Amino acid sequence: MIPESIFYTLRSLRMSDLEKQQRKAVILQTMLATPAVHTPPLYRHLTTGFFVAVVLLIGGVSLIAEGSLPGDLTYPIKIQVTERVLDAVEVSSEDQMSWDVSKAERRQEEIEMLATEAGF
Repeated sequence: MIPESIFYTLRSLRMSDLEKQQRKAVILQTMLATPAVHTPPLYRHLTTGFFVAVVLLIGGVSLIAEGSLPGDLTYPIKIQVTERVLDAVEVSSEDQMSWDVSKAERRQEEIEMLATEAGF
């Protein structure tokens, strides 16, 4: 915490007119040396649309993969992508433990479904 006397001293500091002019000159020189790039509106819309499409595609594939079983085409996505993302999201040890239990239950359900499909 800053002592009050220092706070008031710092608040009273001001740049001189010459310092202000020098700072403005530096800012102006920088602006002239690196002009802003104008992005056409169509390009921005295409970029935004592409980003949204990629997010929807990834989310859709992950959602489809949630119901997959070992041997299915999307099962590696479920294990290698979706579950690893969820591993990273769980930050507290309690949440991580709960998620680990949930993963074990998911594997058990997958085994039971595969056994049912195989006729065991």
